[in-house]
Amino acid sequence: MRGAHVVAFLLSDGRLEHGQQVLHRCDVKLCVRPGHLFAGTQADNVRDMIAKGRQATGATLNHRPQNGERNHNAKAH
Repeated sequence: MRGAHVVAFLLSDGRLEHGQQVLHRCDVKLCVRPGHLFAGTQADNVRDMIAKGRQATGATLNHRPQNGERNHNAKAH
């Protein structure tokens, strides 16, 4: 089973080398536009993420559960 973006890339570009994955220039996971897709390694993906400022920093690295009002699922009464 392959993601739609991988199939779109393979139909337009033809192949992926061993160890490559399909990455998105537009950063939209559901995008299947061939012009938005490119082949790269996981290291390329990390470099792209950092270059675009999309890496987790500060509070987003804190994975402790948030209780009460700090929980994003909390509902106001």
